[in-house]
Amino acid sequence: MLFRSIMERRTRSGGKKSSTFVLIFAQPRTGSSFLGQLFNQHPDVFYLYEPLHPFAVFKKLKYIAERNYTTLTRLFLRNASICNFNGFQEYFNFLSHPGLSNPHFVLSSRSLASLPFCKYAFQPFKNLFKPLSKCSPLDANLVSLNCKSKKLVALKILTHRLPEENLKDLVEGNSLRPQKIPLKTIQLVRDPRAVVWSMIKMGLISRGTKNYTRTELNKKGRNSTFHPPNINFIPGFSFIEQVRRFCDRLKKDMNLSSYLSSKLGPDQYRVIRYEDLAENILEFSRKIFQFTGIDYAAEVKEWLRNINFDEKRHSNDELSYSTSNRNTSVTINSWRKELSLLETLIIDNQCADFMVKFGYKFIESANLLKNMAKSLRNPLRKNFHTM
Repeated sequence: MLFRSIMERRTRSGGKKSSTFVLIFAQPRTGSSFLGQLFNQHPDVFYLYEPLHPFAVFKKLKYIAERNYTTLTRLFLRNASICNFNGFQEYFNFLSHPGLSNPHFVLSSRSLASLPFCKYAFQPFKNLFKPLSKCSPLDANLVSLNCKSKKLVALKILTHRLPEENLKDLVEGNSLRPQKIPLKTIQLVRDPRAVVWSMIKMGLISRGTKNYTRTELNKKGRNSTFHPPNINFIPGFSFIEQVRRFCDRLKKDMNLSSYLSSKLGPDQYRVIRYEDLAENILEFSRKIFQFTGIDYAAEVKEWLRNINFDEKRHSNDELSYSTSNRNTSVTINSWRKELSLLETLIIDNQCADFMVKFGYKFIESANLLKNMAKSLRNPLRKNFHTM
């Protein structure tokens, strides 16, 4: 095949150094798809969207034992870091089969959804099934060659799919290798209250609220043990429990942040707050590529000029981004118009440790909640590895 021979010559010529390996991890509903797509637009980047998802499916279907998930994903990440996918042909067979895998996982990667695998390059989030008819099954060897031909390899992974020991294996195992891999890690975080509101919109969290009438509140008020709030929405117990479970999951982000800060310097690990990125997309994007050691390509700048952070839901439950020119400060603060004061206080209470660590302010009054001119972010500590 012509493309195969071209890439083989390209990877052999000039004693090519190892590609920089960038690992992006974040909780769901934090804007991580956007951050991943930022790398996906760069012509010198080999990008994989949620590459551990197939292993989660294999585990759910009992195709692999649960205890083997960590081992297999560790092996996959090790091999991805050196662009060697030759032992993962079954993995790519799964990704290539539209009846088994959601085509979104292939179409979200230009490296997998363009030449030599597909006749045309396809945009993610659009026309999911028809484009794959123009694509041949993914060949593990050819994917490896494609990966090796790029200057940078980027993987975007949701935190709950990334075993902590596998991240530690990448960090600590790298120091033992004869030829160290240029490793970069980016952790994306977002205000928990905004994430909860996004999850409510997606149906992932049920508010369990009751809109009490004035008469009902008056009746309840006669009970000395009942203290009606200043708002009408009263969250149910199920909402509180769901928020508690969500905030418990954020403890993993805190643990990983503490670990990476202790093991890696600012040249290898950075934290990005979604809100900081959204407020200054162009400048932050420039800093991100500067951190990863790759140029701020014209293709990326062009894509950014036509994109914004207006989240929309598609039928496959993935995020897309509109091309409207809405003020991003309005977008990042939309939750403040929708969540009630009591709902916000519940999230503040349950996620307090996370909010303190990553510089999110607590809500002290209904006026503060609804006053969009007031920022709800503190400057991060000086010793924090931020952009």
